[in-house]
Amino acid sequence: MNKQKKHSVDRFGDGPIRWGIIGAGDVCEVKSGPALYKAPGSALTAITKRNAPAAEDFAGRHNVSRWYTDPDRLIADPNVDAVYVATPPHLHRTFAEAVMKAGKPVLVEKPMATTAADCDAMIESSLVFGVSLWVAYYRRALQKFVDIRRAVLAGEIGRPNSVVVEFSQDRARYVSKDGNGPWRVDPATAGAGIIADMGSHMLDLVDWILGPVTSVKAVAVNRAGDYVAEDVVAATFTTAGGSVGSALWDFSGRLELDRTVIRGSEGTVEYSTFDDTPAKITTTGANRTMVHQPFPPHVHQPLIELINAELRGGAPSPSTAVSAARTNRVLDALVAGYYGNRP
Repeated sequence: MNKQKKHSVDRFGDGPIRWGIIGAGDVCEVKSGPALYKAPGSALTAITKRNAPAAEDFAGRHNVSRWYTDPDRLIADPNVDAVYVATPPHLHRTFAEAVMKAGKPVLVEKPMATTAADCDAMIESSLVFGVSLWVAYYRRALQKFVDIRRAVLAGEIGRPNSVVVEFSQDRARYVSKDGNGPWRVDPATAGAGIIADMGSHMLDLVDWILGPVTSVKAVAVNRAGDYVAEDVVAATFTTAGGSVGSALWDFSGRLELDRTVIRGSEGTVEYSTFDDTPAKITTTGANRTMVHQPFPPHVHQPLIELINAELRGGAPSPSTAVSAARTNRVLDALVAGYYGNRP
């Protein structure tokens, strides 16, 4: 790793780290694309989209000098130092391994892949080719969640004993008029249903705050029949830190709910995962609303800044391929009964 960091520092010199994007879709318009060129010491120099007019349009609107429809051309571009793979999950392994084979660091959208086995293969490629691999669990870099983790680790709620994760969305979000839902409800593309897209963020935060999930028991079903993927998942689990957890993700009805509650020996902390509403800490005889930490306009930017700092020899980013693979392993366990044990 030290050798890799030295190589990275030598490569970038005093110039910006030049990023390329494979799959410049919706997530790249606001959340991540501008973060790559607005972060200090960072630039976005090339993108790919399958459709040439759409690629040219994205490049024009974001002032990107080069665009391609062939990812191999972007990977080979000498003006691209590092690559962000923003395709649907079923393509993450293919493109990440191609980038790493070319000797370039790679950031992959979450979830890391469609199965934990693919994640393990990607990590092995990172070791074989000696280049860095990260996954875009950007909440680990947002101040709201940094503060929550710091409060829990500092013992503000005592010893963490349990955690309850609850999330629901209106099923209408994922039902199209022509009967063809988005790729996020196609297991072949996403790896599972919406839990892979939304639940992965919540599981990653549990991993980061309370320690890796060590055991899982779950049931997944399809209640609404809108698509082939599961739409309700219930689970119990334990963490390496000793906490016992329960979780319910429900995409079969009309309720909108986003709540995680960590209960400790001296109090609780309650937070939402997908908006910047301040978390609440409750202890015996006292309630505290944590300082409001609004999300930045481009929510990936704090993580991008940490990754760029690592490439220049700084501290490791908090969102690693190893931690992301753990989340994929939990996702596999959650839906194993629905799909069968996948390779």
